[in-house]
Amino acid sequence: MNCLIDHLTWGIMTQIDREQLIRLLRRWQSGEIDGNTVQYEAEYMVEQLRPLPEYAQSDPRSICKSVLKILESLSSQLVMVIDVPAMMNFLATPPGRELAGWVQWHSYWSSIDFDQRLKVVMENPNSIDIKP
Repeated sequence: MNCLIDHLTWGIMTQIDREQLIRLLRRWQSGEIDGNTVQYEAEYMVEQLRPLPEYAQSDPRSICKSVLKILESLSSQLVMVIDVPAMMNFLATPPGRELAGWVQWHSYWSSIDFDQRLKVVMENPNSIDIKP
């Protein structure tokens, strides 16, 4: 199922789908782009879609919106390239399983030691792009 976030802006329909986010994540994971570029591209996407609509977690569009918002604030959220597989899994949530996808995503996110991550990033700001 394609997950679309649609918004009518100045008479032009702008949309983002899972594949667009997956391509962005793959480019980051492959080293083609860095975290700063990911954040910049996500910020641009969000700007095109403002105001972002609200979706229930049972709505597939909520997953796309969540990943986009995380990428938009990548540096302040301490998101790293090592999180890409979890985001890809979240985006791959099958239709009708959105609530289970959210449970899995929350479980992953709550398992991260953000204090440790902050220390790592403070010591080496480029660590957001280092693969394990």
